[in-house]
Formats: sequence, structure tokens, C-alpha cells
Amino acid sequence: MNPNKITPIPKHIMKKIREKDLTWYPDQKGHTRFYSYLTTIQKELVKITVAVRNYRKQWLCKQVAAHGVQSEIGYAKDIVHYRLYGYRVDWSVEIPRCTVYYYNHTWGEALQNRFDPWSALINPEFVGRLPEYRYSGYQYLKTDRIIDFLKQYERYPVVEFLIKFGYNERWKSTQICKLATEDKRFRKWLIKNIATKNTNYYRVASIIQAYKKNKPVEEEERLQNGLCELKRCTYKDLREEFRGEQEKLIAYLNKQKIQTSLYDDYLHACMGLGLDMQEARNRYPHDFKYWHDVRIDQWKTKQIELDSRMKANRAEAFSRIVAKYLPMERIAKDNYVVIIAQSPQELVKEGETLHHCVGRMNYDEKILREESLIFFVREKDNKDTPFYTMEYSLRTHKVLQLYGDHNNKASEELEHYVKENWLPYANKQLKRIAA
Repeated sequence: MNPNKITPIPKHIMKKIREKDLTWYPDQKGHTRFYSYLTTIQKELVKITVAVRNYRKQWLCKQVAAHGVQSEIGYAKDIVHYRLYGYRVDWSVEIPRCTVYYYNHTWGEALQNRFDPWSALINPEFVGRLPEYRYSGYQYLKTDRIIDFLKQYERYPVVEFLIKFGYNERWKSTQICKLATEDKRFRKWLIKNIATKNTNYYRVASIIQAYKKNKPVEEEERLQNGLCELKRCTYKDLREEFRGEQEKLIAYLNKQKIQTSLYDDYLHACMGLGLDMQEARNRYPHDFKYWHDVRIDQWKTKQIELDSRMKANRAEAFSRIVAKYLPMERIAKDNYVVIIAQSPQELVKEGETLHHCVGRMNYDEKILREESLIFFVREKDNKDTPFYTMEYSLRTHKVLQLYGDHNNKASEELEHYVKENWLPYANKQLKRIAA
């Protein structure tokens, strides 16, 4: 297709566009609309896309794109495409002070599938004038992609068969077109299938596999849906466990009428219990829902036992560490006393009372790793009431934090006491402990 051969919009086409536009948009607002018409350029069928807009009392209409059946590339002018905003037409030539989107107002090359917005086709009957497309079934087409349809028709004439029998979307599938061209039995299967159920909404893979396996399309579609869901990142363990056996698993799930996520929970419970998943009774239990509840309950019970054991071990380790650094406490005749935190529960209570984060920011982990110690600074006459909380670093031998209620900073008196009285004492005790 030579863009220099593109002629202005014919008057009868312009009239049809105007009539269609008035019918669809009687209020004639100022936004841009798209229409298209068919013509021939150098014996090639071409679809010309035009943009329409109102400006004040003017009705503006101009060509913006051209796509041919035999051409590998299309042509466009005065139109741009943004991923977020869609198509924008440059009306700066027709409308003064209009936003400029396009700097070259002549036809330029574009990929065949670019600059082809949805547009109402004004003269679809034009296809019937061309002998090579007269019997293509174009009149059954329920989309504006007439050029794509005719391109596919030239490659696979069986497209006519597909669209006439109601497969309005399947002509786009190269797999189905190729198989229908080569296999007469598949064409008969499609005719028989369309009489009982509409397969236009099924996956291409489901249709082809249902034909090859001689199975209902719905059953194959459920299988394909299951395989697709199994590819989710959350089912990595499930995929590994059933490598090479995924179709059997999906068939089992469909038979039991359960979701993949439910079996995934069951699998992790069985693995946590140490069960042999190669045994059929564990892998494919006859009554899945019953055994799912049993295994989940067993796993939760085991988790509670493990959690209790872990908490007991942590508490014991915490107590050993606290006992080791207990000499760093200071309970003297001063106005303040410094007490070491005895347990994670004390950290939580201190944080809740003083409204800060000592009980919920893994400070207990720092103590267990012997990175830091947590001390409670209390008033001498009120030892049982939380006052200030202090973090001491066992690496730098310094006070890292000293905060009171709602993270209030310490007074000069308290800060002086901590740095000048307690800290030298604590570091001295730490040397004795290390020795």
C-alpha cells in the first residue's frame, strides 16, 4: 500500500459517517470519536480510520490511520497512543491553540496492530464487491477487526467455516485454524459440539485436548483451569510433590469438589506430621474432607506442643542470661534503682504500661543473642511502678535508649544519674562477669 495513493474521504462516505455520528452522539459533545470505511488502493482492500470531533459549531472529520489486508505495515498521521491515556488525535491544524500531540502531519509507517482504535465500520458491504472475499463470511463478523479477519482468511480459508458455524472468536486462533484445515474429523467435532454447547468462552487448549482425548469440553476446561491455578507461586511445594502427576491431582480435586488451596493446606499438614505422601491413602484419601480435618487438627496439636516446648526453652535461656548479668543491677541509696528485665512477659508489661515498643520489637531476641540488655529504671520510693526503660549495648558498653511514657526523654537529673553513676558501675561489673 502506497500512502500517497490515499485519497480524501469520499462525499458519500462522509455523509454516512455524519449520519452515524448524529445517531450515536445526538448531543455532539467535543470529545473525539472514531469511525472507519473500506476502500481499495492499488487493488488492495484497505480500512481507513477517521477521527471525528466537534469544535464550537464545526463538525471536524479527518483520516488518521490506514491498514491493508496485504500490507505488513500500516500508516498513521495526527494520532498518538499513550499506555495510560489511550489514543490522542492532534487537532492543532484544525483548531487554533489546540494541544499539539503530533509534529509531522503526513502519513508515517506504523506496525500493523498499532494505531487501530475501535471504530464503527460504515460500509462493511464493500467486502462483498471483491470476488476473493465475497464468500469469506465477513457478514457474520461481530467485531471491527475486518482486516485481521481477512488476513486470517487468506492464510486459512477454513475461517469461513468457523465463523459461519458460530465460532465468532476462534478464527483468531492459529492452532484451531490449522487443525481444522488439516483434520476433517475435527471440523465435524466442532459442528457437533456447537449444537449442544458454546465453546467460545473455553480455552483453545481445552477445545483441542477435549477433541484429542474425546472428553467433554467442560471437563477439560476444569483441568486446564486447575493446571493454570497450580502455576501460582504459592503452590511451589504442591508442584514439586506432584511433578509429572499434576493432571491426576487436578482430576482428583475436581472429583472431590475441593479447591487447590485446601489440598495445599492438607499437604503441608501431612509433611509437618512426617507422613509418607507416596502412599495412596495419604496422597489421595477416599474421603478428603474428613482426612483434611483430621490431619489439620493433628498438625495444630503438634504445633502447640512444639510452641510450648520452644517457649519453655526460650524462657530457660532468657533466665540463664539474666542471671549472668544480674550483678549489673543497682539498688543503692540514690533516688533511682536499676532493675534488669527478668522475662519477655515483663518486657510486654513494661511496653504496654509506658506505651512504647519494648515489648513488641524483638528486644527479647536481642537479649537471647546477648546483643543488648533491657533495664527498668524506677524511682526509689516506687520500685514496682514503671518509670523509664533503658537499653544497654553489650557490644559498645553504652546506653542506647532511655525513654519513659510515650517515648518521653529523661530529665537532666535522671540522665546524669544513668551516665555518671550507673553506667560506670555497670561496666565495672561487666568486666568482672567477663573475667
